Amino acid sequence: MRRDHVGGLELKRASARPYHEPALLIGPKAVLAMVRDGLLRVPLAIEPQAHDVDVLMTRFAGVPMSLADACLVRLVELMPDASVFTLDSDFALYRTRKNRPIQRVDS
Repeated sequence: MRRDHVGGLELKRASARPYHEPALLIGPKAVLAMVRDGLLRVPLAIEPQAHDVDVLMTRFAGVPMSLADACLVRLVELMPDASVFTLDSDFALYRTRKNRPIQRVDS
């Protein structure tokens, strides 16, 4: 079972909580739904970004993109000069909404 960590909060455990709107949702999408509905607060200011993060996860569902990865890509969209230090090879595939590759710090 994959777990995402954002701001020290383990999001997979949060997503295991039953949530119906209109049907049972599971995984990161459920977390985003709870954030949008104000049922879950994350220390990272994700609330205003929940829609854009959801769009990224949908766009890269075939990779698949985790919630943590989507948050990092969204931060790069908000801070265009930012670079990401990661060993995750998926970041070579991810693009911003302007189809710009993610600038990575070489390891």
